[in-house]
Amino acid sequence: MEALFSDTMGDLKQAIKQDPKQAREHRPRGSSPPRSPTRNQKSKSPTKAAVPSAAGTADSRGLVQEKAKPVSAAAVGKPAKRKDAKPPKKQKILVRKGKTYISLPLASFYELVPAAAKYKPKPWQPPPAPDDKPVETPLAVSDKAERPGGVAFTVEFEAQWVPPADPFAGLPRRCLQEKRWACISRPQYKFGCGIASLTAVWNFLYSTRGCGALPPVTQEKCLEILGFQEPYAEIRFGATTGNKTLLTWFDKLNKHFQVSGKGCYAWKPLGACRTVGKTPDAAQRELLSGLTSEHTAFIYHCYNHYMCPVGFEINPQTPVDAFSENMSGVPPEALELWLYIGDSSRTAPPMHCIKFEWLMMDLMCESPYLINIRHLEDGILHKTK
Repeated sequence: MEALFSDTMGDLKQAIKQDPKQAREHRPRGSSPPRSPTRNQKSKSPTKAAVPSAAGTADSRGLVQEKAKPVSAAAVGKPAKRKDAKPPKKQKILVRKGKTYISLPLASFYELVPAAAKYKPKPWQPPPAPDDKPVETPLAVSDKAERPGGVAFTVEFEAQWVPPADPFAGLPRRCLQEKRWACISRPQYKFGCGIASLTAVWNFLYSTRGCGALPPVTQEKCLEILGFQEPYAEIRFGATTGNKTLLTWFDKLNKHFQVSGKGCYAWKPLGACRTVGKTPDAAQRELLSGLTSEHTAFIYHCYNHYMCPVGFEINPQTPVDAFSENMSGVPPEALELWLYIGDSSRTAPPMHCIKFEWLMMDLMCESPYLINIRHLEDGILHKTK
């Protein structure tokens, strides 16, 4: 069949040269007449074999004519970049309660607040293999130095903060006192987070709902003792409630019920009444020790809100230590401290779980930046003009 078809096609080509009319008679049945070349095809030279590539052009019959493009050696093995691809934005614009902010990632906190850079936790690294040689650490520099000269004198240097070898010694892995959580007065009055947190603290310390012997008190009872009158829902607590106000109210409640107690600033690194000389590590140790005690309670003043810490959890980085109760032999950089904080607002979850590092960022964040600990997805906010 192939030989017969080739001979027939050869006779047909020869007949076309002699007489076109005769070629119609010798044309095989079912075959179409050859097309005459167009003007563009006459001017072009014969095309070469196509080289397959990712790009090509379609001719008039819908076929794709592939064209080879030079490919550099650097582009081999790399995915092609989209022309419309845009680099990721490091900051974005947010509108919260009618105010416009520029949002920055939390990772940029230590760049925005250089004073907190020395408190940045060290990244955890797996322990070296037994065959590896231990790295020699340089000796610590003394806090005093003597200058040469005719008269010997010393120069005082600022004490450098050095984390202790075991900040979690003697502490449990998990601590969540149900009584603290049960004393959270939820829901609160509008803008009444301060009096709600104070009610929770007083009930935990002195009432039977917590660790005391007196009957529990409500927000309404506390407001009545402090001199407020109904309707309590119409009181603008935001303009009258502050840190000093809560300390004063705590003393008034203790005098009314004839109990002893004292309130103070546990840790305030910035602003008025700041705790000078207290490092984040010392504040962390005091917070954890207080949460394990039945005679201490805390109120956390975050951005435009008051909340009460109710517990903590120390998490190791390695799965083999998941159920280890003693963390004394684990290095501090291999542990993460999480805090459980009760919220009295009905518009928020009953409990927040945050890292102590984020709480430190919030308290050490300087103007014009701020961190809303209840909405960490917003990042670090910078208020625009």
